[in-house]
Amino acid sequence: MKGAVSIVPLGLAGSAGKRTLYVTHEPACSSLLMPDPELTEHYPALHCARHVTSVEVETVTLDDWAAENNVQDIDYIKVDTQGTELEILKGSINVLKTTRVLEVEVEFNPIYLGQPIFSDVDLFLRSEGFVLWKLTNQVHYSKCGSADEAIGEDIICYDDKHRVQHPIYGGQLYWANALYINKNVLAAKENSEAQKSRDIALFQALGMPDVVSGITKTPPLRIAIISTPRSGNTWLRYLLAGIYRAEQLAVHAQEDVDWGKLPKGNFILQVHWHCTPEITETLQKLGFKIVVLHRHPLDILISILQFSPKDSQTNSWLKSESGNEDSIRGCKPTNERFLKYSVGARAKALLGVSVEWSKALGVNMVSYEDMVRDTHDTLLSLTSKLGRPLVDIDDVVARNTIDRLRDTTTNSHFWQGSPGLWRQLMPHEVAQEIAKEQRFYFDAFHYECNPDPSLTDETAELKWSELLTVKSKK
Repeated sequence: MKGAVSIVPLGLAGSAGKRTLYVTHEPACSSLLMPDPELTEHYPALHCARHVTSVEVETVTLDDWAAENNVQDIDYIKVDTQGTELEILKGSINVLKTTRVLEVEVEFNPIYLGQPIFSDVDLFLRSEGFVLWKLTNQVHYSKCGSADEAIGEDIICYDDKHRVQHPIYGGQLYWANALYINKNVLAAKENSEAQKSRDIALFQALGMPDVVSGITKTPPLRIAIISTPRSGNTWLRYLLAGIYRAEQLAVHAQEDVDWGKLPKGNFILQVHWHCTPEITETLQKLGFKIVVLHRHPLDILISILQFSPKDSQTNSWLKSESGNEDSIRGCKPTNERFLKYSVGARAKALLGVSVEWSKALGVNMVSYEDMVRDTHDTLLSLTSKLGRPLVDIDDVVARNTIDRLRDTTTNSHFWQGSPGLWRQLMPHEVAQEIAKEQRFYFDAFHYECNPDPSLTDETAELKWSELLTVKSKK
């Protein structure tokens, strides 16, 4: 391409100014450092680096040149300057911040006087966020010249798949080309889509499909839904499992999960458990993104009342902390037993799960009421934080409506689902007393207690009986 290459008549160095260029028999071996005459005179292969003459040249740092010429976001740099690579790199601190790949000639034994060697270059580049990827073109020299016949074999291994044997001919290792990659390239999930596309194009051009694969390979998505029971957890789990083609698991406690044998693909975990340092550390270590649901607490309690006779495993919630649901099985919202349960320690412990997790750093909060009102937009907002959907959201929502899911369950997991249903079932005095005792949940998620003052016990009980006997929404 015309204009793709520009020749700049300046020498790169660690500082701007005038320097002596030591011109050698082979011009490509010329350097700002004097060749070691002990080597160039006694090593046949290094005769080309004999000093012939000297000239003065103007030098500049790469940082200064880039700033002056408004050169930004450099992807690839090759430095092969016969011993001055390290000082040039040290004069390129700002440029290196955006550089993705470096190819640097490194010496394991100095050929020029005062020349830094590989260990010096390697330590510096690692301190600047680069990692060594590979060494190529390894060059050996000897005073008597290499043998005509191979004196042995060496092996290069690529994982556990390939062992490449090649002959060796003796001599001392002097230099090679070292390829370094910026660690940010390897942290692909933290890069923007534009940066990923740029990196992919770069490494494809460099013939490095292994790096391209690392950039394009998306790590498995792990999501933990941790909320108060009867907050819409199961519904959201089904939706997210469909969107991300994920395996799913619902358990009652963290010890019910075999953390060492999680699915290799996308995975949705549902659990009702306190926000403890132990489970928080485990989830963070395993890369889980946490989703917490909240729902009007009086709707939650009504749902628990309806659900508990259908599934005795409710006693497993929080391992029966502060009691269980035996006392309310089969009673009505107007019953004194339900009121005692709802203002007691058991209900407080269960409601506390969502409140505790809502205070943890980095959690994704979801309102059950929002899910019912506009499932698509709620999921669209949530997936923008969790990761790009693999399946069209509308298709998943259509397959996982509450009406459809109700037909597939045997334990009444999907009963009514209508926000505010409690106002038709909970008399004024009952609702107010519960709200007084469980105020912490109302305050945490800004819910109001606004019962229907005209609702009588008789009307509430009739409505309750109707909902239990007629197959309806969740």
